[in-house]
Amino acid sequence: MMGGAVIKEGCSLLIIDLMKKGWIDHVAGNGAVSIHDFELALIGETSEDVPNGLKDGTFGMADETGRMMNLALQRAALHDGGYGCAIATCIKEEQLPHKDASILYHALLLGIPTTIHVAIGGDIIHQHPTCDGAVLGATSYRDFKILAETVTHLKEGVVLNIGSAVIMPEVFLKA
Repeated sequence: MMGGAVIKEGCSLLIIDLMKKGWIDHVAGNGAVSIHDFELALIGETSEDVPNGLKDGTFGMADETGRMMNLALQRAALHDGGYGCAIATCIKEEQLPHKDASILYHALLLGIPTTIHVAIGGDIIHQHPTCDGAVLGATSYRDFKILAETVTHLKEGVVLNIGSAVIMPEVFLKA
């Protein structure tokens, strides 16, 4: 389980390596994880310079991120898909240029469940005109059920929570 800072601060390749070596069998993250991972795959970095973006009013206004991610979620919702898989599938289908740095993309290739658990209104793609709250709720709720299924099979091992002080511990508790 992780928060967006894990990706924003450059730990993606470490997580991918652990996945490839079989040490990780489920990836769960908050909404920021999906956004930072998507932007890393799309442009090789995250788009946000928060202090400057807040000053000039551009914070969260990267059109490609909001448009592409919300469209991927809308497609997934039509087919009863989950949030994490929707973003990973978009990265794969769009052949984003930096996909090799994406945790979600590698999880898809490796068959590792990837779930995203959003707090509606808490992420930059929620302010994009293409956002649909019902879609966010449906896809994130499907991911919650996937995580709950994983938790029911937890017999031995370790659950790590890195960089999420509220959302991921609460989601795990409920799962």
